[in-house]
Amino acid sequence: MVLDERLRRLQCAARLVTAGFPVSSELSRIVPSKYSPRLRRGVLVDSGSGSPGSISLVHFDDADYLIRIAVGDYKADIVRLVSRGAVGVYFRGPGVEAYGEEAVEKLLDQLCRPNVRMLYWVVKL
Repeated sequence: MVLDERLRRLQCAARLVTAGFPVSSELSRIVPSKYSPRLRRGVLVDSGSGSPGSISLVHFDDADYLIRIAVGDYKADIVRLVSRGAVGVYFRGPGVEAYGEEAVEKLLDQLCRPNVRMLYWVVKL
């Protein structure tokens, strides 16, 4: 049972967050200052909402992207830099802020709950 849950979380992380790229702690640290402000200035290429199990963002792996995922009061900014072959992740919410792998785990804690709906925006950098 624990193995099934871990596998489900890994698949969810690959489908929504990493798209197969490694998470860079260095890149994750600069997401809020360098990349998050670009959400309003970049070119919106996709957006939507739904159950995390029904959404896949893995196909955004052909250029550099900023992806924002929101679940209630929690938000994650994910930067996929194909040019560097890495992903940076910044997570924030009431009383919590995390970067890198810790941010991925905190985001998955929110996404893997029953009856969750998420919003997402994808901006080409």
